[in-house]
Amino acid sequence: LEWYEFCLYSFLEPYFEANFFQGSAVVTWLGFAMTFIARPFGGVVLGMVGDLFGRKVSTFLSIFGMLGGTVLQGLLPTFQHGPVAGTIGVSFLVFLRLLQGISAGGEIASVTTYITEVCHPRVLARTLVLMPITSNVGYFLAQLVSFGAEEFFGEDSMHSWGWRVPFLLAVFPGALAALGRRSIPESELFLEAKVQSSSSAVSKTRQLLASYWPQIIVGFGAVAAVSVVLYGGMTWGLVSMKKKGLSSSFRILAGCGANSLVILMAPLVGWVTDMRGAAWVQTFAGLCMAVVGMPLMMMIEWSVVYSPWSAVALYSLGYSLFG
Repeated sequence: LEWYEFCLYSFLEPYFEANFFQGSAVVTWLGFAMTFIARPFGGVVLGMVGDLFGRKVSTFLSIFGMLGGTVLQGLLPTFQHGPVAGTIGVSFLVFLRLLQGISAGGEIASVTTYITEVCHPRVLARTLVLMPITSNVGYFLAQLVSFGAEEFFGEDSMHSWGWRVPFLLAVFPGALAALGRRSIPESELFLEAKVQSSSSAVSKTRQLLASYWPQIIVGFGAVAAVSVVLYGGMTWGLVSMKKKGLSSSFRILAGCGANSLVILMAPLVGWVTDMRGAAWVQTFAGLCMAVVGMPLMMMIEWSVVYSPWSAVALYSLGYSLFG
């Protein structure tokens, strides 16, 4: 759900720019960035909730936060309704994106911890790849719904009210996810640790930071590198191609190709990680991104103008390998 919302906002950025930010693309993308500012805070807060009350409680709170933060964006007033309504809409938009970021940060921490605790170590990476697989499904659905809405409603209707529909549709998968989480059992490792441990969550956090700060820094860098590719390359790349005139059909093909290849390759990457270790895979992928990332983006930008099919192929193959 978080990927669905993140990608919706980026794909529909021109409509947010016109309706909420009075034509400023820079401020519109700053609104997008608000979610990422809130993510670390959400990971800490909901992570502590998970340590105190259980992984199930934390994941339940995160899905409700993401559901509300997504659906309510489709109900906000804009400057079309007057300056006062527009100002109120922008204020609530920032609040909802912060709520989305807090919830997404907690979601990633809680779900990853839960899977790690219930999964067998030999197949841990192959199980964890279910997260990027489902994320790419959300990415694909966001692309399909947003581009489909543009084709169905037309540009004028999308600027007026059509941009709201993809956000409102999130209520259906979000409600199913919330219902599903009611039935998951609590982690046995958490229940055992809660009985055996007498220290508080705060003291455990301090001990973690003191003992494992080098690993935490490496983890931050690894996630940051992947995020640059996923959001700066895959997501913003499709918006850039639209602004350069690439038709929605070609953009749908590019996005579908990249997401399909990511989903197909994820089990292989999980298997390699289980065999060779996460450090080896992260180092190899990071070097590839550092060397190929910028030339790939430049080639896609050039291909949009001169060879749309080449742009589709480069985008699909390039970002599927990095994603």
